[in-house]
Amino acid sequence: MAGLGNGVVVPISFGPMLCSGSGTFSTQFTDRNSNGLLEKDDSALMQWDNCNSGGITMHGLIRVDVDDLDPLPDGMEYSLTVTTAGFRLTPDNIAGATPITLNYVLPIRYTRTTTSDRYVVATAAFRSGQAVGEDSLELLTVDLLQDYATNSYRYSMSGSIDSDILNGEFDFETPEPFTGVIGEFPSAGRLVVTGSGNTRARLSEEGSALTNPDTVLVAVDTNGDGMDDTVEPELQWSSVAPRLIFDSFRDQVVVTP
Repeated sequence: MAGLGNGVVVPISFGPMLCSGSGTFSTQFTDRNSNGLLEKDDSALMQWDNCNSGGITMHGLIRVDVDDLDPLPDGMEYSLTVTTAGFRLTPDNIAGATPITLNYVLPIRYTRTTTSDRYVVATAAFRSGQAVGEDSLELLTVDLLQDYATNSYRYSMSGSIDSDILNGEFDFETPEPFTGVIGEFPSAGRLVVTGSGNTRARLSEEGSALTNPDTVLVAVDTNGDGMDDTVEPELQWSSVAPRLIFDSFRDQVVVTP
């Protein structure tokens, strides 16, 4: 881990970086004109080698290309393309979980100021590998704001899934963004997944889950009548998502040519 000579940080922190359990992580920065500045057409290659962190083992390569930069009064806006093929995620804290192999191209707009980071994915397509039946995640939009002045974050997302494993097509959205303290699970927010026949599942900070920072309510309407047929009032957040995705991504990776 090192810094660029001019102090510019390569903004490629799109997930957990430290291998706290086992394995290794490395990154290589390509400076096209060897001037020591982060500029258009520069790139970074990140490699996870069975890197275990936060209950997930990661293996594979991710490439980040800098497509454009726009100076701001208090920072910079970066247009990036993040690409991977055959990147494997294996959940270690969920019994019987199937490894997921990801193939995707992500156009990301990253805005960095002295007090905040914002990551926006306007549209993207993911396709899993054969290990999970060639499922696909399409029309993905994500908006993540990490505000260091208030030590808080805001996640919103929407998209659609076509899954052989889940046996159907589903739409998802966050009508209420997930919000909370950076480094902690959300304290507010709601995710709704809608399937055929108006069947729905809801992941929400409500009810008794509001008083337990490590839990979230899960409710399922199996027949589309608008009534919850199954409710888990306090499901552990750790069984849904690793805490690391709610950590600060700033300065997790700083690289030099």
